[in-house]
Amino acid sequence: MTTAAAGPVDEPHRLTDVTVRVAHQGRVVRVSCEEFTFAGQRVTRDVVRHPGAVGVVALRYGSQGLEVLLVRQYRHPMAEYMWELPAGLRDVQGEDPVECARRELREETGYDCCELHTLLDCATTPGGSDEVITLFLAWDPQPLASRLATGEAEEQDMLAQWFPLESVVEAVSSGRLRNMAAQVGVLAAALRAREGRIPPS
Repeated sequence: MTTAAAGPVDEPHRLTDVTVRVAHQGRVVRVSCEEFTFAGQRVTRDVVRHPGAVGVVALRYGSQGLEVLLVRQYRHPMAEYMWELPAGLRDVQGEDPVECARRELREETGYDCCELHTLLDCATTPGGSDEVITLFLAWDPQPLASRLATGEAEEQDMLAQWFPLESVVEAVSSGRLRNMAAQVGVLAAALRAREGRIPPS
């Protein structure tokens, strides 16, 4: 257990008596009913098992000061167009997370960056899923000759646009930008900028 002065730290805790029944195997995720004993009680939880994802906080100094690159994409479960970080699933077997992030940046924005810095890992919905998204910081990405076409339907009308970082922080604070990975990544980048750690060394 950590002290208050040191700050909180998540701690692994593997249970040994878990019974798993697969309720649904989808194209990307698996839903399982998992039964286990905790605090003297036998409980059952529905759990979404997820391959994980990556996201990229791309920053540059532009005409509006420090800017962040976001993409606008239709999200069917929410029935909304949402502004997000360039991001994608870790669904290519054996692909390095850094290369996965670089590929998503190229495909979704038409920009490339030779160096990515790990920003943080985020458990998106730990009450019901084991999805972890790893966020990377890309400094001053450069435009490619053209954006790479992926064929994904929701990406056909995707927009990529630079915004002043502080305006996106305000959009998060006001509730206008609700994508969790974008919220976390933008706030983490803004904190680094205020600490003088942008550009990354």
